[in-house]
Amino acid sequence: WYQRRVRAKPFFYSTTTPTISWLCFVSRIVSNFAYYILSTAVVLVMAQIAHKVYHWRRTKEKQETGQMYELIDQIIEELQRNYSKFKTDPKNHVPYVPIPHARDRLLLPSERTSMKHIWERAVQFLAQHESRVRVEMRRVKNEDY
Repeated sequence: WYQRRVRAKPFFYSTTTPTISWLCFVSRIVSNFAYYILSTAVVLVMAQIAHKVYHWRRTKEKQETGQMYELIDQIIEELQRNYSKFKTDPKNHVPYVPIPHARDRLLLPSERTSMKHIWERAVQFLAQHESRVRVEMRRVKNEDY
């Protein structure tokens, strides 16, 4: 009742010297060569693009950092001007400047959207690193500043 199954082993015919035409042989060599050249060119082009993007981003970051420090200097000058006005005429001036008012004085309306990121970085830098400047929320004439 028990039968043992015998599997047939597969066999292959092979030859050590295949016969293909010269045209097929040459076309195979040319296509392999073209594949290697093309793939190498693609890798080199991608590396060049990555290099250009890296340098573009570094240049842009340096430019934005320079603009941020320039804006910080302008903000401090604006605060000092406002404080000197307060010292000379305390009834008509206040010793603080609301952040939106300082932004409106220093940036043109056409620049405000493009410089928004740089402005926020400058305000954050002043709040964290500048001991002469204090950033706080106040209610002035029923508006939060």
